[in-house]
Amino acid sequence: MEAILFSTIFTAALGYPYYRITRPKPVYIDDEPTSREIRQSPEYRAWRNAVLRRDNFQCVYCKATDNLEAHHIYSFASFPHLRFDTMNGLTVCRYHHTLTPNYGSKEKAFSQQIINS
Repeated sequence: MEAILFSTIFTAALGYPYYRITRPKPVYIDDEPTSREIRQSPEYRAWRNAVLRRDNFQCVYCKATDNLEAHHIYSFASFPHLRFDTMNGLTVCRYHHTLTPNYGSKEKAFSQQIINS
């Protein structure tokens, strides 16, 4: 209880909302690995390296060679069976990654559109 009190005083003194320090950790059903754990796995790293190597370490849109990311054509979250399929990957620079139709918050709508078609 003392740690919580200290956290409350500490966060209040810095002007941070209390929930930032004491938010409970999520509970996972059936001990499924988190997205972060999967992305740090040897299988994911091998997939990423295979996609980058296949595309000659260049963005497929602008041929940039820095700030490269491996993009899942079909969403990482919605299509788990395609997570490690190199045909489901593209090498893109950070800028072009943000423009893809399933990047970030656009992912859910894009996946629903694919599933419903």
